[in-house]
Amino acid sequence: MKKMPVLFCLGLLGITSLQSQEPSENQLPIEVLRKLAQSADFQKAKVYDEALKGYKELLLQPLPDKVRAVIFSNRAVLRTDQKQWDMAIADCNESLKLMPANVSCWNTRAKAYREKGDYPQAIKDHAESINLNPEKAESYLYRADTYKAMRDQVSAVENYEKVLMLSPENAEAMTALAVIYREKNLPTLSLTWTQKAITANPDYADAYNEHGVTLNQQGKLTEAVGFYGEAAKRVPNNETYQRNFGIGLLATKKAKESTTPFSKILELNKSDLKTRKMRAMAYISSGSFPEALKDIHIILAKTPDDIEVLTCRALIYTQNNNLDAAMKDYQKAIDLTIKDGEVGPLIQRAMVWMGHEKWKPALDDLNLAVNTNDSHLEARNLLTVLLSAAPDETIRDKSRALSLAVETAKKTEYKEYRSLDALAIAHAENGNFEEAEKYIQNALDLAGRNAPQLSKMKRRQQLFLQKQPYRLELKGKLNAELELTTKEN
Repeated sequence: MKKMPVLFCLGLLGITSLQSQEPSENQLPIEVLRKLAQSADFQKAKVYDEALKGYKELLLQPLPDKVRAVIFSNRAVLRTDQKQWDMAIADCNESLKLMPANVSCWNTRAKAYREKGDYPQAIKDHAESINLNPEKAESYLYRADTYKAMRDQVSAVENYEKVLMLSPENAEAMTALAVIYREKNLPTLSLTWTQKAITANPDYADAYNEHGVTLNQQGKLTEAVGFYGEAAKRVPNNETYQRNFGIGLLATKKAKESTTPFSKILELNKSDLKTRKMRAMAYISSGSFPEALKDIHIILAKTPDDIEVLTCRALIYTQNNNLDAAMKDYQKAIDLTIKDGEVGPLIQRAMVWMGHEKWKPALDDLNLAVNTNDSHLEARNLLTVLLSAAPDETIRDKSRALSLAVETAKKTEYKEYRSLDALAIAHAENGNFEEAEKYIQNALDLAGRNAPQLSKMKRRQQLFLQKQPYRLELKGKLNAELELTTKEN
């Protein structure tokens, strides 16, 4: 969305010389001109307090109406930047009393009314600005934005197209059209417009970001990340661009690289806990546990009951062989969630127990998970595997394992490959190797070539062909053989 212009150009005021005499419409004291320019510079640099201070001092002086009108107009733009819509409208009202032909001020007030949800008044103000100057492309651009906010896509498109008639290289209008076509599920047309915008203005960051969003929605994440990066490079202080870039890098398994855009956001906004959490995840994925813990401790100091962060810290403690500390975090997360039927932390703790070959507490956790949420596939599958394949024969219960596995497969109508994998393991434990071969093949067919457990499933298939049951052999490696039960992230 286009930012409202600030009237920095002294020529717009009819000022042609610097004077130290009594001001007229063509003459202003040099100290006033300097203060006006300085305040405008502060506003452009987003040093809003200093800009407001300068405008206030100027308005206390006896200045010509046109100059006062511009000051009010500039301050109104500042108020919109701060999302102070009522104050922006009040300043616009003062400006328009003094200079009714101020087209930009009509557009500024229209934006404020739009953000307040007063669309009829916003449209009236847009009409005033267009009547004053029908050839001004940005007025149609602002009106298009209002129609878009009203979800009137037809009128929005008409106005964006009018912008392009008056200003054929307007990348902002092209990108806005791309957004509309993406929302209408016309990705090819959307990508055409963003590419046109990039060609028209290679520095227009929003076009790159929007191009990336559309590619991402088409499942072309790797390509999308490149465009997110271009947007972030062009406007490094834009949190949306940096966030999209960081999430894209993290999703494409470039965790270490993703910490850079997340760090940039935190430089701009240290209190952004959501981004700090994403950076912690990225540090964990890249093995930078000390850095992750720094972020986690900051988050938990503000939100001590953040379940996701507690379990992340527990994972780090587990990897660092600090099992006592890990179990404290898991227990707190379990206490916070189990009353609502959420068993994720219980399952994670069970997997840690299994990773350390502590089969009895793992069994206790999985029994509790299934009893708490009988429909939780992950808990049911993992319990089936433990009852079928635990190295400790006192833990194994092949009859219960098979009964549980059959029931789970029926719940999924035999269409979920992890459940079929677990069913095959249970059949093999019961000596039903033909059934085991059948269901492991079905699981492989459903899983596809990119399934995380594909190679392990194929090794299990070879065991079943040799009439051998499967055994968990973790040897202290957390989650080494347990992915068959988990959801892809």
